[in-house]
Amino acid sequence: MNAGDGRIRVLIETAGGAITPLSASLLHLAADLAESRDLAVHAVMYQALSHPHDLAAAAGRYGASVVAVPETEMDAIDLTAALVSDRDQDPGLLLTSATAVGREVAARVGARLDLPVLHAATAVEWRDGRLVVSCPALDGKASARTVIDAAPTLGAVVTVAEGAFSGVEIDGRPPARIEPLHRAETDAPWCPRPHVTGRALTPVDELGLDEVDVVVAGGMGLGGPEGFSLLRELAELLGGRVGASRMVTDRGWISTDALVGQTGATVAPSLYLACGISGAPQHVIGMRDSATVIAINTDAHAAIGQVADVLFVADARKLVPAMIELIERDRSNLAGTQA
Repeated sequence: MNAGDGRIRVLIETAGGAITPLSASLLHLAADLAESRDLAVHAVMYQALSHPHDLAAAAGRYGASVVAVPETEMDAIDLTAALVSDRDQDPGLLLTSATAVGREVAARVGARLDLPVLHAATAVEWRDGRLVVSCPALDGKASARTVIDAAPTLGAVVTVAEGAFSGVEIDGRPPARIEPLHRAETDAPWCPRPHVTGRALTPVDELGLDEVDVVVAGGMGLGGPEGFSLLRELAELLGGRVGASRMVTDRGWISTDALVGQTGATVAPSLYLACGISGAPQHVIGMRDSATVIAINTDAHAAIGQVADVLFVADARKLVPAMIELIERDRSNLAGTQA
């Protein structure tokens, strides 16, 4: 692929008029991939916005040069038709989230343009001029790498799961240019179409670990299942969820739904608080892309300290209650000043 040719398209989703964390991570990934190949990053929306300029500014900070916005919301069929309507151009790389809409659009676009479709990627990188995509295999127990030749043109569709990458805004980048995303003729008018009747935010306690902005995780240093009661209290105060290491879930201290690591959830929250977790490699794999990692451990040389931004050498069973008390006191004082 020649420098300056080609593009990376990113299907982005919004919540409350803002780019979702997963979509932000996709834009950041696309910007990293595009930089070394002089490619353009095009953000594509299927949700209509009354005021798209704020979104265009945010998309620009994450690395997009163009954001295509429809006049009215599109379903997967219309969105697919719009994405393949300019088939005379190089198909480029299409990144989508591994959400219901993202997976459906990925499959449809891949079939229409005869492109490889790779699901739930955990790594996407250039190697020797080729694109290498790593995806989980054998129920997450292994990783499969697919090599895509970028010459003469790059063409592939990749879905990415929540938590696999993190998004970083860079101030100083110009806003993305807003372009209309036009509906195109579809050859599947007979397909049943879902209709969105409304949207509601999912309560935090019903969200998955990979969907929250704060994860408070515990390990063997908590001493037993009673230690997780403290973590639940702290997580609730911070608007997050409780995670855990493999050893405590194996002992039944907490449900396996809380497992973070190679055989559990892969997360990349804004804050990951590791309480009494040693930092075994299989656990670190699941949380190393967190924006900020704070660890509490009695061992100053624990492996978790190598990935932590801040390490408190302390007993989590004593420090966590103090943190809870401090947060509650500060919020009480704030409420008093506003009354």
